Amino acid sequence: MGEAAVYDVRDFGAKGDGVAKDTAAIQKAVDAAAVAGGGTVSFGPGAYVSGTVYLKDNVDFWLGSGAVLQASADPSDYCGPDAFPQNAASPKTGDNTSGGHLLVAVGCTNVSVTGGSVWNCGAGAVARESAKCRFEGIDAAHFEDRGFVLSGGEPLALVKADNVIANCRIRDWGRAYNGYSGAVSMSGCGARLTGCDISQGAHGAVFFAGTEHLIESNEIHDVCLESGEMGAVYTGRNWSYVGNRIVGNHFHDLPKTCRQPTRAIMLDDGVGSIVIVSNRFERCAEGVCASGFANVIEDNLFVDCRPAVGLWAAWVLPDCFSTNIRNVARLITTLEKAPVDSPVWKERFPWTSLMRDAVRSGKLRDPRTRTRIRNNVFVTPGDEQIHWVRPRDKSPDGYLVEGNVTKRK
Repeated sequence: MGEAAVYDVRDFGAKGDGVAKDTAAIQKAVDAAAVAGGGTVSFGPGAYVSGTVYLKDNVDFWLGSGAVLQASADPSDYCGPDAFPQNAASPKTGDNTSGGHLLVAVGCTNVSVTGGSVWNCGAGAVARESAKCRFEGIDAAHFEDRGFVLSGGEPLALVKADNVIANCRIRDWGRAYNGYSGAVSMSGCGARLTGCDISQGAHGAVFFAGTEHLIESNEIHDVCLESGEMGAVYTGRNWSYVGNRIVGNHFHDLPKTCRQPTRAIMLDDGVGSIVIVSNRFERCAEGVCASGFANVIEDNLFVDCRPAVGLWAAWVLPDCFSTNIRNVARLITTLEKAPVDSPVWKERFPWTSLMRDAVRSGKLRDPRTRTRIRNNVFVTPGDEQIHWVRPRDKSPDGYLVEGNVTKRK
């Protein structure tokens, strides 16, 4: 079988001079590759001014050395705020806020964007309800809203989309919309963020929802520069987010910017089943902030984090499950909707049905649902490395704390 054809955007009329609008030429190249069943759309050295480009199945978007995809300054060159009807439930948030996406894949399979630079746009790349989309080796900077948005797969059925962001450098996002606007937002099932350097952002770096995502081997630093009570990596408010792993990352230089500290990782308002292992945290106002159940915080190194781990909301006593408490009704509803009694959930995530049973019965939950904080190393001049927000949260029925080592500087 021969190699896929190459479609040079200059052959379709692109100038790459940093002045002329190349949107139409780029889209023609993408469309030609798609009609042929797939191919590589290539960019030689130059600055290609563009509005929204719609990616298509089996098309590789290759930005060669010296190629810059530069967002047009004309708002009329972009998809509108209603571009994604699946966001209609929240018309004033997220993607519908800016509309101005540069690269868009909706319902696509087997798409890639590789190399070069992507600058100055509403959002850099959006893959909605797509699978096997890969963004790799991109220098991405200066976004009004988010950098990259991935969604796809079936989170409760545990069907992975296999979308990937790898080896990218992402800087300066959330310039206009800095409420829950991350460098990367992942939802659905089975996305992977690996080998990226993420920094210089007004708000959090990574937001994720759904199941079986992997965040690994990234360097995340100097983010949340204009926000507090936030995590560089953030998720929360759902007890069915199973199978997510945060592994082998380096978090550093995350200072306290307001009364509430910035956390490297924030598991907000009762999220459960998150695995945080083999990460390095340095000079963070707080390393990990956790609540919920069945989370794992093990084999991490914390250096000059005050505290290293903050814990609250153990969800142990029956009165913790009162729907009069903020967000509790939502947590219970998400767990009831999850197929916790299915064979695959019973085998891989047995604690979810145990938690559901505790909520229904009003009885003390099974010890297997405890969050585990084990075998971490704390290097610090201070004393308190595990901070309990409220005395009632310091419960052996909610948290298992063992094997941690503190080393004084």
